[in-house]
Order: sequence, then structure tokens, then C-alpha cells
Amino acid sequence: MASLELAAGSLRVTYPDNYRVGPQRRAPGGRAAGPSAWAGSVGPTNEVSAVLLEAFAAQGMDVVEPFELEPATPHAPTGQRGQSELGGRQPNRAGKVRVSMDLPQGRDAVILLEQDGLFSWQLPTGHDTGHDTGHDDTGHEDTATARFEIDVRPAMPARPSARTRPALGPFGDVVVGRLKAYVLTFSSRFVPGAIMAFLERDTRPCLVLMTSPDLRSWAHADTLSQVNLPVGRPARILLFIHGTFQTTVGSYGVLTSTAPGRKMLKAAADSYDAVIGFDHKTLSRDPLENAIDLQSRLDARHLDLPPTIDIVSYSRGGLVARSLAEYVLPSSTWHAGIGKIVFVGATNAGTQLAEPENWRTLVDLYTNLAAGTARSIGFATGSAPAAEIVGGLVRGIGAFVRYLVSAATVTEMRIPGLAAMEPGGPFITAINATQPGQPAPGTPWYVVSSDFEPALFDDRHEPPELPRELVARLADGLVDTLMGTRNDLVVDTASMSSVDLPSGGGFIKDSLAFGTNGTVYHLNYFIQPQVCRALVDWLKIRETAAPSMRPHQHARARPARDQREGS
Repeated sequence: MASLELAAGSLRVTYPDNYRVGPQRRAPGGRAAGPSAWAGSVGPTNEVSAVLLEAFAAQGMDVVEPFELEPATPHAPTGQRGQSELGGRQPNRAGKVRVSMDLPQGRDAVILLEQDGLFSWQLPTGHDTGHDTGHDDTGHEDTATARFEIDVRPAMPARPSARTRPALGPFGDVVVGRLKAYVLTFSSRFVPGAIMAFLERDTRPCLVLMTSPDLRSWAHADTLSQVNLPVGRPARILLFIHGTFQTTVGSYGVLTSTAPGRKMLKAAADSYDAVIGFDHKTLSRDPLENAIDLQSRLDARHLDLPPTIDIVSYSRGGLVARSLAEYVLPSSTWHAGIGKIVFVGATNAGTQLAEPENWRTLVDLYTNLAAGTARSIGFATGSAPAAEIVGGLVRGIGAFVRYLVSAATVTEMRIPGLAAMEPGGPFITAINATQPGQPAPGTPWYVVSSDFEPALFDDRHEPPELPRELVARLADGLVDTLMGTRNDLVVDTASMSSVDLPSGGGFIKDSLAFGTNGTVYHLNYFIQPQVCRALVDWLKIRETAAPSMRPHQHARARPARDQREGS
């Protein structure tokens, strides 16, 4: 075994002698120090790696000096015996890389691995504590050493296995090849009994004014009182509600990256008196709590005539929309009419990935799908503000990963926002019963769904924006075996249209079902032109604006790109 010290000796890497480990070379071009400086040395995914690291840095996860791991020699051609300067030893022999990271009191660490575009989160396998590092003004400061073990082994079909070490996760078996490891450190000073709320403290609930197809013009408002609405007639409002881990920019910013998406947003701005998103906490709050907060922000504007609100909901946002329509408004003194609701990949009957035993699959899978989405929206071409969109896509991932690291010391692994999506759980069971005063069957509700099945060929794979190794694992049943039914990689396909089915259903007026396909997965619905056309058709929005319907002005609004409290 060989070893290497990095970060002034605080990071130590021990590795098999048939591999090489070295500090990762900084990106060319003289870029400034920071996360983006480390992501430019290998392969076509440099920009995606950089934007992910920047997004996690914004969530308080600091990059320590990264390192690269690679076999001592490349693979020999087929039929030839691999030789190396290490006495002819085969570089693809299985082994372990062990990493130790010294941390000051109140800090912890996690590793994000990348190989050929495939990402995997590695949690500590343990901690050593009690090291005295000296004195400060308050006395001694103890350190802890976080320990990691990374398996390196020959390529083989990826199958979920009960024998897999839990700390490694479903993507933790690293195949032979060049690997980049980003060690991220973060504060672990949690409030007892309120860990998730503490971790999500920087997410600022607010309304987002989606005034044009230019994402950079979207701005924050605390309540509807800051939005200019008509007097003398009922206002028409289009409301967008985002999904788990995301913000409005993360869920719907991809609409600004395509011509059909921009056309739809412009038509919506022309046809409605206000087009707004709702940024909210998706982990530390359940959908009903989100809906109560949303209603308070909407009814802060005292309107003479009740407005009509159409809703586009995505993923977990479907449960927020239904909570508003089925629980909150029927008992509210604020009389707003809910018109049409569109459910896109919605968790109406929950998702298996919300179960605690599947959280490691969820975080690895979601990170890779976010990276795939970044590649899809033309990151390198600048056709959309991809850094802002990806930052919004993974807004809650940092908090979730930090929770997973701390979960070893938590007696009950429970996150309210995910618990609400457990199939057969209390929240899903209750919302699919009939609520007093809720909308009746025959409502104009619509569903977009997909059954995603990737394809792997000798010379290519579909979809191309996902790394080949991920496609291979998905084709081998990584998610299908876990869910046991058709899905879009995150949500069961049948769940998307399951509204009050135990009590009869009848709520879905029309649907756009992509069926079995290798294109549409959970994070790229709004890139699809068919979805944009369906929204235009279902919402009956037109490109030509009426004179009274124009882009709306707002007061005291802040740029939507800034997601931190009080900023």
C-alpha cells in the first residue's frame, strides 16, 4: 500500500500499489481559486462538475484539495497481457482506497466521486475523536478524523446487492479508470431534535415573479401584495410549484433553455395577470405546511373579487397543490377559485425513493440526473443560465447529504418532507381520501407521465446526456428492481395519476403519457417540447396579449437567483 498527504497533511490517502493517486491538476486558463478551479482537468464533463461544486459551496460545503486516482497502466488491448512498471501486475485488481480527513471541532466531511461523468456520494465509514490540536482563547479545541473506504474493482454489471456496504451507496463500486475525488467539509453544529430544519435554514420561502422568458429577470416577492393586479375584475394567476430539493428556478428554469419553453412562458406572461412560482422548504416541512404558508402569502393581498388560480405542479409540488385545493382553501376565509391543475411527474401516491432505506439511491441518482440535465440544456453553449438552473435543481441536496452523514447519530431517520411521500404512509393515505369541501370529480386536472427505459448499444447509449455507466446500471435494473414497477427513475408512473383512487377517482381530464421511452426522465420533463405544447393547450394561453395583460411590475422584489435568508 502507498500513501499520499494533501491539504497540509490533514488529508491522507492510502491506496493499492497497482494504482496511482495524485493531487488533481487545476483547470487550465488561470481561473481563480474556488470549486470551479478544480473541475477542469479531465473529460467532457468539466463544466458540469464545476457548477455542481459551486452549488454545493453555496450550501456551505467547502472543497478540500481534491485528488485523482487511476490505474498504474491503462488496460492492455484485448488478447494481450497487461504490463506495467509494477512488475506486470494487473492494474484492475480489486482493492480499497482509504481516506482520512482531520477536521476541527464542529466540522464533518463527505466525498463526491466522479468517473466519466458518473457521480457517487461517499459517507464516512467512521470517525476517530479526541485529538488535541492546541489552545485558542477559549481553551482546547478537539479534532475528529473522518474515515472513508472506496472500493476499486474491475468493471462488472451493476446490480443492487444486500452485501453492498451501506456507506458506499448504490453507485459506490468504482470501476477501473480515472477517478476524481472531491472531499467536502461542512459545519456539523446541529440543533438537537431539529437537524433538518437547521440544515434547510437558508432556504427562503417566497413568491417568485416569473415575468418573462428571461430567467435573470425573475425576482422575489414576499406576498401577493407586491404584485400589480387588475381592479374591477377577477385576477387570473398562474402558479408554478416546484419539486423536492429544488427551487422555482431549478424546476422551471429549464423552460428558458428551449424555444418551446420560452414561447410558453411568454404566452403565459401575456395571458395571465401574474405568473408566479412558490419557493418553499421541501425537506423540513410537509406539503400541507407548505400549502398553509402559500395561502398566507396569497391572501395578504386583499382583492375585491376572488382570483382564479391555475397551477402547474411538479413532482412533490403536486402534493402541495392538492393540499392547497383540498385542505386549505375549503376552510379559508380567502375565497380564491382553483381552476386547472397540471401534475407533471407528481407523487400523488408517493414514491418508493422516499423510504429511508432508499435514500442513498435517491441522493446518488438525483445528483446524476441533475448533471444530465445540465448537459441537456447546452451548458457549454451558454444557451441558458445553466449554473443558476443547476444550483436551483440541487438546492436541497447539500442539506440532505449532511443529514445522511449525521444520521448515524440520529435515533429516528425521519424527514417530514420525504415522509409525506411514503407510499401507504399517513400523508398519502389521508390526501387520497375525500376531504370536506374538496374539488369534486370532473375537475380540469391534467397529468404528464413517463415510463423511462434507457438503451445501451455497442457504440452508443440513450439518453446520451447520462453517463454510459449509469445507463448500464439502469438498464440492469438498478431502479426498476427497487421500485418494482414502471417509473421515471424517481416516481412510479402509476402514482402520477393516482388522485383519490380509493374513493373513486375521476379527477383527471386529460394526460400526456410518454409511455415507455428512453428520453423522458424525472428531471427533464420541461425540456420536452410536447410538455410545453400541452401546457399551452390545457391552460389555453395564447401568444397575443390582450391590452390589459402585460408584463407586470412589482415592488420591493429581489432577484430570484439569491436563495439565502435575509439576502
